[in-house]
Amino acid sequence: MRRFVTVLIAVGFPLLLRAQVPADQAARVTRIEHNLHPAVAVIGRPVPTATIQDRMTRYGVPGVSIAVFDSGRIVWAKGYGVADAAKGTPVTPTTLFQAGSVAAPVSAAMLALVEAGRLDLDADINTALTSWQLPAHDFDSTVTLRRIASHTAGLSVGSFGGYPRSEKVPTTLGVLRGEGSTPPVTVDMTPGTVWRYSGGGYLVMQQAMEDVTHTPFAALMDSVVFRPLGMTNSSYLPPPEARWGEAASGHDFSGAVAPGGWRIYPELAAAGLWSTPSDLALLFIEIQNSLRGESSRLLSQTTTETMLTPVMNDFGLGVVIPHPAPPAPPMRIFRNTGASAGYRVLAVGFLEHGAGAVIMTNGGGGFPLINEIFRALATEYGWEGFPVNMVPLVTLSPARRASIATTYTVEGTPATFTLTWTDEGFLRLASKEILGGDLIPIAQTTLVDGDNERVLRVDWDGDRVVRLVSRTGLVAVPRR
Repeated sequence: MRRFVTVLIAVGFPLLLRAQVPADQAARVTRIEHNLHPAVAVIGRPVPTATIQDRMTRYGVPGVSIAVFDSGRIVWAKGYGVADAAKGTPVTPTTLFQAGSVAAPVSAAMLALVEAGRLDLDADINTALTSWQLPAHDFDSTVTLRRIASHTAGLSVGSFGGYPRSEKVPTTLGVLRGEGSTPPVTVDMTPGTVWRYSGGGYLVMQQAMEDVTHTPFAALMDSVVFRPLGMTNSSYLPPPEARWGEAASGHDFSGAVAPGGWRIYPELAAAGLWSTPSDLALLFIEIQNSLRGESSRLLSQTTTETMLTPVMNDFGLGVVIPHPAPPAPPMRIFRNTGASAGYRVLAVGFLEHGAGAVIMTNGGGGFPLINEIFRALATEYGWEGFPVNMVPLVTLSPARRASIATTYTVEGTPATFTLTWTDEGFLRLASKEILGGDLIPIAQTTLVDGDNERVLRVDWDGDRVVRLVSRTGLVAVPRR
């Protein structure tokens, strides 16, 4: 039956599985689709709004899939655009996306093994590893699962780039030993002292889980997480050939299909998850229910509380729990994001309210689009804590205005971007390598990103731009 439905979609029935929107949600979905808006707007001007299709075009994202949940159930799910720009296959709620580093499933399974007495959250990780050992280090501290899951274990290798489907792919042990495209995973900072994202750490956790259970990781995740929760469209293995037609291809910032459609990630726990928004919503609903003591299909209430307790830098065990800003705390959330080659993902659940959303895209420019979709959802459903920040618009002198409209090179990388003036008085950032957005001049030396409130400082030499510096360390200089 699945194959028959897929064929119908391909030959001209795109609405058959395009959406799962009950009648009581239809008007809300329509309002959301027409109310995408930025995080920053100009004082004295109306907050600009756009349709979801407008913003997909703006950010070069071919396809989007959304699932929204409330009170322990998915209230609607819908796909937009195409799964592959070259083939034109429409996105549906069951289209498969790479989820990148959405780590909640891995941490939940690890914690289930801790509850079962198979793993110890605070023991030296080498006591669980039998097929490989983390190399010895000189730091007077221990690498533990709690530190690995919260990215505070001092482990190397931040992220993984994946491999073309036509290339030979290393094994998990090969990646750990540095036999792939990344260095070996080692301890190069004192465990427990600094937060630093480490996909390499999650690969170490994956190996420990396999070693104590004597079960391949993908099969273990299926038995511990996916089957108990009914996540029938989730796997840590790439889609089999029979399901290639149901998988979204990744696309770069320009909207071009990635070679081969997608890359292969042997680092399964760090980057190998394939899923749908509805499946990930089922996991987040289970976490919410467990936190309230209403379900223990996956974890006990106590263990879920441990998972959702920040360790450092707002990171709990596999999820982020952003610290509420004073004075009035907004509705608290826990979330995951994922970014692999050609895909961007956000999964959000509220701690005190059984609501949330999962948004998956198949474009390199997906995060600005995701942020605007989430703000539209928050506006419609009354989710607090996501206001539009109103800022002044400053007019630069003609000489400075002329000097800032040029091409920039990001120091230390091959990335370049251009800045051009828009009719609104903003600077539009365009790039094939980094996220693009509209920058608003709010002072003679300050630009703010309308999408995520990123601030860039403009360093001038008279009326000549010397460099652009962000709070995250981005230094860009005009290309001569």
